[in-house]
Amino acid sequence: MAQAHGAEVHTHETVLSLEPQGDATVVTTTRGTYRADQVVLAAGAWLPQLVQAGGALHSAPLAGQLGVYRQVMFWFDVGTDTAAFGPAQFPVFIWALGDEEGNSFYGFPAVGPGAPALKIATAQYQATTTPQAVDRTVAPAEADDMLRRYVQPRLNASQARCTEAHACLYTVSPDHGFVIDRLPGWPGVHVASPCSGHGFKHSAAIGEVLALRVLGLPEWADLSTLSAGRFAPAGA
Repeated sequence: MAQAHGAEVHTHETVLSLEPQGDATVVTTTRGTYRADQVVLAAGAWLPQLVQAGGALHSAPLAGQLGVYRQVMFWFDVGTDTAAFGPAQFPVFIWALGDEEGNSFYGFPAVGPGAPALKIATAQYQATTTPQAVDRTVAPAEADDMLRRYVQPRLNASQARCTEAHACLYTVSPDHGFVIDRLPGWPGVHVASPCSGHGFKHSAAIGEVLALRVLGLPEWADLSTLSAGRFAPAGA
């Protein structure tokens, strides 16, 4: 849709650095350099590294505040119990097992007529990683642990067996929210940090507000609660 409206899209091109040049920003990639009055950084799990490598960006309150965490999602075939776990009988859920952070899991009903399977996952925020270091494979022991700790004791799915698993990355601010802001001292550079697992469903609104901001048009949403400055030390 962007291309249909005149956007020029460059794919398979890695951003190496950003540097201020007068009132503009020079973006260097593996294929060349670009000069722009306005730049939006929406690099997901690559954003913390890009921010810290960005020269003047390094002094921004955002530097070092975003953590990247490996998360794993599992799909379980529930055998002849499939109907009981279908959308008509089984809800999308988040199940908190206690007051401590991270002691919960969530899931979705078995959908997809070709290979219906119950999707189950947790969220972990103990160990950070990077896009370069993360292990994208999911070990059988991880699936066994999910089955033993969450599925079998709580979901009445005695026939459940893991048929698929994927690792993904969450980019998380200290308050588990977003950062959407102009960078202090570099007003032509905008940062959008989603997501921490739930940014996708907000992407249409975020994209619209960022487009208005880049074009200098009135914004319909107050994004002050998502500012990078909210993480600055008191008195800074």
